[in-house]
Amino acid sequence: MRVRRWQVPLADALYSVHVRAKSDEGDGPWSGRLEAEAGYGLAGPARVEGTVTPYAGCGLAGEDARTWHLGVRWTLGSDVTLGLEGTRRETADDDEHGVMFRIAIRW
Repeated sequence: MRVRRWQVPLADALYSVHVRAKSDEGDGPWSGRLEAEAGYGLAGPARVEGTVTPYAGCGLAGEDARTWHLGVRWTLGSDVTLGLEGTRRETADDDEHGVMFRIAIRW
């Protein structure tokens, strides 16, 4: 199994593009997985410190599975991150939708 990750840092890391590819060799030409995400960091609202990063991404897995996601991350200093993301997963059999709220606190 191989995992590759590319990141393009521009404009002091305010703009980022992430692409990740994973492949299991020997399972056929469409057995891998590809994920891509792009976002842009903006200064937080007035009176509140931090960086707000809206982002969008997509993923392809196998021959018939696609994932789309759209969200925002709010980084408050180096220790607290809030996030809200909407996801749509499309497969040959069914479509799924989801919403996720995430809080990360480091100490």
